[in-house]
Amino acid sequence: MIEILGACVEKILSQASPQEIAQLLEDVDPYPGAVEFLEGIKSYEYETYIITDNPLAGLAEIKEVLKEKLPVEEIYSTTQIDEETLTIKGYVPKSEIFKTIYENFDSLPKKLLGVVQGKNDIPLAYEIKRYDGILIVANSNSKELKKLADYCVASTGELPKILEKIEL
Repeated sequence: MIEILGACVEKILSQASPQEIAQLLEDVDPYPGAVEFLEGIKSYEYETYIITDNPLAGLAEIKEVLKEKLPVEEIYSTTQIDEETLTIKGYVPKSEIFKTIYENFDSLPKKLLGVVQGKNDIPLAYEIKRYDGILIVANSNSKELKKLADYCVASTGELPKILEKIEL
């Protein structure tokens, strides 16, 4: 899998530098509802994090633009890229990144919310549930995720409405 990711990242970065990609992202709006949902969570003084399989999200320039657009404490990419050589150093599953974040809190959160979408999120979904988290599945065709979900929405635009249903 790392070889495939490495080839994809190499192809993308041969077409544009991280700075050029970051500039392109400045003109892209987040998915509808995403910012409102995250701001809603933050209004209850919760921290927000993103764990993504997008290897480019781990590059400093790109992460900076994303953090300007989205109210999050941090963005984690499952793929680690060497910033100097722009090569893949390794891969850490979303579920492992989640456990590291969760276990490093000074005090455990009152509530844990997780939003997942694809089959690649199934191990993360099980971890969220293992920690008694509320699982929200958005824009997914995965029957397994839908079975695990506390809430399902057809699109990210519906996420802010979910906050009205959850006691934070």
